[in-house]
Amino acid sequence: MAPYGSPEERTEVEQAREHFWKHRHEVKPNSDLLWRMQFLREKQFEQTIPQVKIEDGEEISYEKATTTLKRAVNFFAALQADDGHWPAENAGPLYFMQPLVSFYITILN
Repeated sequence: MAPYGSPEERTEVEQAREHFWKHRHEVKPNSDLLWRMQFLREKQFEQTIPQVKIEDGEEISYEKATTTLKRAVNFFAALQADDGHWPAENAGPLYFMQPLVSFYITILN
């Protein structure tokens, strides 16, 4: 095997590969995990919007819902290619994410 990537990157890829293999009967799509790891690394993406935690029984506020949506849009915008498409497997609920991101950006402008 050619020594591509740093030892840390190869370890991360191996962990993702093992996780997929162990759970392949529970989750059929691979979620393009290896592609996402590479694409986000190339773009030097860092999630700057903090994750929102909702406790059991806690009411979801407008601020928490908005922050969560902004975080998701920030992540999926980073996965968008320079020409505007999302080069990914569109299986399961992610099939609906791209129109949602486009709609959200449209209503902001």
